[in-house]
Amino acid sequence: MTNGGYFTGAGRDLGGGPRHAGSAADGSVIWYGYFHDVTTRKRMEEALRERVLTQQKRERQIRFLATTTHSRDFPTARSS
Repeated sequence: MTNGGYFTGAGRDLGGGPRHAGSAADGSVIWYGYFHDVTTRKRMEEALRERVLTQQKRERQIRFLATTTHSRDFPTARSS
């Protein structure tokens, strides 16, 4: 089964190098190329994505708190 250009199976992701087909004398198809395990790389990419999303969430929270604190300390409308 393929997943975005990767072959998946048994919980592993396999990237492939250049692949092309040839013909044998008996008419069968011969595939040339290679597979390599990219599971570790895919896991690292996912961990990085999660860290970036967490950092973005923290930055939004900081901006929100800074805005609300400033608005509370320095209101724009005067109460009479």
